[in-house]
Amino acid sequence: MAERAPIIVTGMHRSGTSLTANLLRQCGLWLGEENELHGATPDNPDGHWENIAVTEVNDALLNELGGGWDNVPEFPARWAEKFSALRERGKEIHAQLVGQASRLSSHAGQSTSAQPKLDRRDACPTAPWGWKDPRASLLLPFWLALAPDARVVVCVRHPLEVALSLRRRGLMSYALGLKLWRVYNERLLADVPRSQRLVVHYEHFFTQPAATLLRLADFCGLKISEVETNKIAATTKPELRHTRFTGEQLTNISVAPEIINLYAQLCGEAGFADAPKMLAGNLTTAKQLDLDALAYELFVPQWNGFVQKNTPPGARVAVVSKGDDNLLKFTARAPEHFPRDAQSRYAGFHPADDAEALTQLETACNHGAQFLAVPHSARWWLEIYPRFADELRRSPPVAENPHLGMIFDVTRK
Repeated sequence: MAERAPIIVTGMHRSGTSLTANLLRQCGLWLGEENELHGATPDNPDGHWENIAVTEVNDALLNELGGGWDNVPEFPARWAEKFSALRERGKEIHAQLVGQASRLSSHAGQSTSAQPKLDRRDACPTAPWGWKDPRASLLLPFWLALAPDARVVVCVRHPLEVALSLRRRGLMSYALGLKLWRVYNERLLADVPRSQRLVVHYEHFFTQPAATLLRLADFCGLKISEVETNKIAATTKPELRHTRFTGEQLTNISVAPEIINLYAQLCGEAGFADAPKMLAGNLTTAKQLDLDALAYELFVPQWNGFVQKNTPPGARVAVVSKGDDNLLKFTARAPEHFPRDAQSRYAGFHPADDAEALTQLETACNHGAQFLAVPHSARWWLEIYPRFADELRRSPPVAENPHLGMIFDVTRK
């Protein structure tokens, strides 16, 4: 009987690969002994579920090719046939995982998440096994040469969410994050036959977790009951979902048409409805990314969430806004522009001097403002109006974020 082929979980970084691997582990996919896996970090408190030996091989491959996970190298012709020492190491890793999974197969009838169960539709002597690493998105020709029948789970997430997540961690610019998202996913679709891959969308783990888990389990040859499915699906934590963008938002920004069409294709394979419309025509010349537009589109929901998190329900919040209504879209609060005119509309200008800025602050307070929110783009107010800034800072800000802005309690002035 042939040995069971590995399950490879991959996709662009910050696309839900750790979440997917953890769910499959709970369903019975063998990923290795605990001491062989990368542990939890602040970015992934529930664990990365990456086999240390596999990531070492992938890092070595990228290094030998002159790149890294965030610096995609050039791939010469027939590159996967080179690196004989790393090929042997890859074979050793797979053999070790197969041996471990074979020993576990005797427990296939038991119903514990730690012990994999065989899909009775095939009679492989090993329990389902595999590994997870986003770097593999770039290196699958190497691994498929070692395991031609491997099945690949492709984790996809909205490109703006990925770019934002990478930027929040100080890893790279929005532009580089989007570029990497594109290259990772392009290589995945080019290198993995359609019959050997399953695309899963990050959003589905939060909107239809049980159905998504069943789809994954079936692809991976795992048999789980309805009770087990619901129990495992319930371990998905809603707090992991920090930001959500729509397909329409992707087309509203000057992102390269290739990214839009690639995301639309991936959404189609994942059965995800909220996809952008495919763009027609010659796409050989991509539009240049409008970084200001992208930064703004990413900033607005973060800003409104920041204000909402740090002010109480019902609070009257004045926002230094230049009349931008998008910066006042927080719920269960009473927002208003600052500076304002007699009709509570944006005044249409900034103060001529410090004295006028202080007068505007007093006017806002007299009309009931409890908080003054200063977005990052308006921090210049605190520089050109020093007395105004001193007045605000008589008490520490109630919230401050270097990327978003500051919120002051003006009832204490």
